[in-house]
Amino acid sequence: MHKRANEIKDTFRVLLEALNDEFKNTLKLVRQTWPALVFLALTFVAIVVFVNPPPPKRIAMATGPAGTIYAVYGERYKTFFAEHGITLELVPTRGAVENMERLLNPKDPVQIAFFQGGLIKRTDAKNILTMGSIGHEPMWFFYRHNDEDGQLQRFMGFAGRRIAIGPAGSATHTEAMHLFGLNNLDKTAELISIPAREGIDAIGRGEIDAIFMVDGLRSENVRKLARNKQLRLANFVRADAYVQQVGYLEKVIIPMGGLDLLENSPPHDTQLLATTTDLVIKENLHAGVQMLLMQAAQEINGKESPFAKRGEFPSFRNATIQESQQAALFYQKGPPFLMNYLPFSIAEFIHRMFFYLLPVALFAIPVIRSIPGRWDKRVKQRLREKLHATYGELKIFEHELTISYDTARLLEYMRRLDALEHDALNLEVPDELSSEYYMLRTNINYVRKCLQHGDTYKSTLRDSVDFGRVT
Repeated sequence: MHKRANEIKDTFRVLLEALNDEFKNTLKLVRQTWPALVFLALTFVAIVVFVNPPPPKRIAMATGPAGTIYAVYGERYKTFFAEHGITLELVPTRGAVENMERLLNPKDPVQIAFFQGGLIKRTDAKNILTMGSIGHEPMWFFYRHNDEDGQLQRFMGFAGRRIAIGPAGSATHTEAMHLFGLNNLDKTAELISIPAREGIDAIGRGEIDAIFMVDGLRSENVRKLARNKQLRLANFVRADAYVQQVGYLEKVIIPMGGLDLLENSPPHDTQLLATTTDLVIKENLHAGVQMLLMQAAQEINGKESPFAKRGEFPSFRNATIQESQQAALFYQKGPPFLMNYLPFSIAEFIHRMFFYLLPVALFAIPVIRSIPGRWDKRVKQRLREKLHATYGELKIFEHELTISYDTARLLEYMRRLDALEHDALNLEVPDELSSEYYMLRTNINYVRKCLQHGDTYKSTLRDSVDFGRVT
C-alpha cells in the first residue's frame, strides 16, 4: 500500500513538473511575440473605434406635420430601422423647408430628412447629399363651387378669391408663390398663409374658397379633402406648359376613381403637377446607415404606385443636390452581398472592416503563422534539452559505476537505468530528433548489458586501483 502511494505521489509530482514546464515555455513564447500581438490588437481597436466606427444606435429623422405623407413615410422607416437594431427618432416639423434648414445646420442633431424636389439650389446645398427621390409629390388644388369657364383650372381669374397656401416658410407656400407668380396671381388673389390642417378645416366651414397643397397621394390630408363632396379637384389642363418651363416638375395623372372608387373621385382622369419627395442626408451620415436607408427606400417606396411603375423609385431625379456615393453604389450593385443573408450589425461590420483590415491582415498573417513555428522550435529545443539531460544523467551514473561499483547494489543500478529509460520512453520525439533519441536508448541498453555481464565495471574499478598503486 505504501509503495502504491509513493507511485501515485511520484506521478503527480511528474505531472506538476510537466505543467510547470509547459507554463514557463508558453510564457517565454508570449514574451517573444507580445510586441507584435499587442500592436495588432491596438491597430484593430483603433480601426474599429476611431478610423471607421460602428453605426450609431440612434438617428434623428425630420419628417413633417401630422397627416402628411412625410409623417406616413417616417413611421414606416422607423419600423424598418427598428427591425435592424437602430432607433430612428422622428422629429415632426413644419415641412420640407424646416427639414432643409435643419440639415443645413451642422449643429442640428437631425441626420436624415424628407425634401421636396426643386426646393434648394445646388449652390446652397452644402454638406448635404441626396439618396435619391422616393416618390412623386403632387400639387393639389381643391376649390368650392364650380369652374364652368375653366378659369380656376388654368390658374386664371382668381381675383378676390381666398386661397390657403400653407404657412410662410413651408414648401407648399414656396411652390404656391412660385406657381401663382408665373401667372401674376400672387398680386390678385387673397392668399392666406395657414397650416394645412387649419386650411382644411376652414374650407370645410366655407371660410375660404380654395386650398393649395403639396403632399403625397396617400396622405391623410388629401384623403380628407377628397371625401368632402362640396370640393372639386382642379385639373391642371396646362400641365405640359408648366413642365416645360419648370425643370423639376412632372405631370402625373390620377385616373377616374383614383382617389375613391365608391364615390368615383375624381369623376374623370385628372392631370396634376408634381415634384418629387427626396431622401436627403448630412454628408457625414455613417456609410452603413446609408446602405440601410437605401434598403428601406427600396422596400417602402420601390413598389408600384399610381404614379410610378415597380422599381421606378428610389432613383436619382433631382440634380440640385450632390448624389451620395453609397446610394450610387446601391443603384449599380444593390446592397452588399452579406446584408442579404446576415443580420445588419454583423454584415455591416464585415463589410466595413474588410478593406481596412486587409493591410493589417497582410502584416498579421506572417506574424501569426510564425507563432506555431516558434512554438514548434521551442518544443524541439525543450526535447533536445531533455535528451541531453538524460544523456548527462547516464554519463554521471556510469562515472559512478567506474569509481564505486558494488556487486551488491546491482538491483539498484538496474532500477536507475529503468528509470532513465522510462523517462526516455515518455518523450514525444519528432522525426528530426529520432537519431538522438534512439542513440540514447542504445547507450542505456549498452550500460545495462555491461552491468548484466558484471565484469566491465569490476575490471575498470580494479584497473583504476592498480593504477593508483603503481603511481
